[in-house]
Amino acid sequence: MTVNVSKPAINVREELADLRKPSGVAGEAMLRADTPQEQFNLIGAGRRNLIINGDMQVAQRGTSVTGVVTSTYGACDRWKIMEGSVSVLTLSQDTDAPDGFDNSLKIVPTTADSSVSSSDYSVLNQTIEASSVKGAATGTSSSRPFSLSFWVKSNVTGTYCVELYVTSSTNVSAEYTINQAGVWEYKTVDYPPSQNAFGSNNLSVQFWLLAGSNYSGGSSVKRVWSSGDNTRAAGQVNVLSSTSNYFQITGVQLELGKVATPFDHPRSYGEEMALCQRYYQSVYDSGMSAIAAGRGASGGDAVVVAIPIPVALRASPAVASSGTYYVYDHNSRISSTPNSVTVSNYPTNGTVIALYFAFSGIVCDDDRVNFISSLGATTLTLDAEL
Repeated sequence: MTVNVSKPAINVREELADLRKPSGVAGEAMLRADTPQEQFNLIGAGRRNLIINGDMQVAQRGTSVTGVVTSTYGACDRWKIMEGSVSVLTLSQDTDAPDGFDNSLKIVPTTADSSVSSSDYSVLNQTIEASSVKGAATGTSSSRPFSLSFWVKSNVTGTYCVELYVTSSTNVSAEYTINQAGVWEYKTVDYPPSQNAFGSNNLSVQFWLLAGSNYSGGSSVKRVWSSGDNTRAAGQVNVLSSTSNYFQITGVQLELGKVATPFDHPRSYGEEMALCQRYYQSVYDSGMSAIAAGRGASGGDAVVVAIPIPVALRASPAVASSGTYYVYDHNSRISSTPNSVTVSNYPTNGTVIALYFAFSGIVCDDDRVNFISSLGATTLTLDAEL
């Protein structure tokens, strides 16, 4: 008996064409991933971004700071300008941002540095605690690469440099290009694994704005971890050469792995604020309102008060205060500006801090309950930045 079997014809050319079809950006990224952890990150599982306030939404110090001439935190939280030039800068939280973002950090020179000396420098910096980058396994055979992504805009086109800096003997630089003036552009750069262990040293991300020959005199930017030299910012344009120039950035994300992923948007404003408050807290910024109760100290010219804080600080902070306070004793109210406000006691990881307000010419009996409130515009900040 004869059995006839028929099957559809196969077009070999079509089948080969299907094999050549791209898997898409996401699929290609999955294929490039070296480890299951990298694939885990790519599908959006877990927190990826080592940067805090990368979308520039938190600005506890205010939305603008002017007259920046040295290393200064200003405008957007956790972002610091490190200045070593004659330029004077204004930093502001700006509402001009690419799609998907509400804010950017804008840097404008109000005094230009058009004649750059060899030692001049200016960088936008964020420092990350060493404990946050333990997963990089630096200095081991399992050391992992880093990927950095961000949105940037400037009226100055050309080559820019951005580096990861640990110590003078452990840093690596990469370059990116702003191609079109006045247009938001998305950039990604990657850095190789570090064979030098970071140990207890913090990691800084540094966007160069200006670089003298001590930092830019080399022929090209190094793409390996090594000691600091004149290739850290080779080819860097001078954004600060004119008061007409500007530099804007947002959506900054540093993550482990060689593949940059979309910005980690799931963090709410409240989460981002709490992360920022580990390093800086604006405890009080108002007027005519209660602050805290405490006790008289030091023979009547000081008051120690306990203030609850929303988030445990990284370390015992520096305190800054301005304005005049009312000090209420058991039968009197005295207005005075404190000579100083310092930390009386701060337990590690505590959410209550004791502050020592030192006055002159007031009378508050020792150990008697006292009460402090503001008189007019009064500010009180706690600074535990790296």
